[in-house]
Amino acid sequence: MAADPKTASLYSRMQSYGTLTEAPRDVPDARFALPATVHWMRALAILTVDQELDFAAGRKFYANVHARRMPDRQLNTVCEQLLFVLNQIAALQALTATTNKADVARTAIVAWYYGVYSAASAMTAAMDASFQDNHAETARKWQERFPANNLAMHPFADCL
Repeated sequence: MAADPKTASLYSRMQSYGTLTEAPRDVPDARFALPATVHWMRALAILTVDQELDFAAGRKFYANVHARRMPDRQLNTVCEQLLFVLNQIAALQALTATTNKADVARTAIVAWYYGVYSAASAMTAAMDASFQDNHAETARKWQERFPANNLAMHPFADCL
């Protein structure tokens, strides 16, 4: 007796029946989602190397940004988000020791994403004492505050 293709794998089941949060048509296509994310990160790495971006270039670009005094709650929020960034960097460094990178690819992407997300959250909190409740609002606020005002270095200011 052949296995039902709808139940042959968890991914097949998700595509056939959906989940509590996604209809079957909304389940991401793993053939495209994972490679697209990896290619996006790789493209960013290629751009930074090609444009000779390093910490010295960053220091030069951000030389006119000066620290300002913040109320304790605002400073604590900025520091909390930066701590999350450091946690994600530590996770990524630990994942580099894995023999089979495919085993940890999704975990690495999530760590990378949340590192970027927390950095954006820290920057918006430092800029205007705001903290958004969701990722879309954080992205909108960051885009509005930094790239739109030429306060983010290329290619990190790019967005689609």
